[in-house]
Amino acid sequence: TTGYLGVLGDLNHSNPFVRRTLLSWVREMVQNYSLDALRLDTAVYLERDFLPEVQEAAGVQVLGEATVNNLTFQASLMHSEAQSGLLGLLNFP
Repeated sequence: TTGYLGVLGDLNHSNPFVRRTLLSWVREMVQNYSLDALRLDTAVYLERDFLPEVQEAAGVQVLGEATVNNLTFQASLMHSEAQSGLLGLLNFP
């Protein structure tokens, strides 16, 4: 299987079972290890409607990583008054 990252397979975030399992994993990681933040690499490859769900499930700041040249696209992944999204996002131009 090949995905966005070469030989690493992709998870189907539109599958309800996969989505529930990942959100449960995020909640459990934060609770079990008393995490105060999470880093989400390759945030641009998650489905847009899934990012706010990850942020909500975490209950702590999620700092996403996106390597993009289009700052408007990057801003579309972030939380604002007009939209739900990640509370923080790094870019490595």
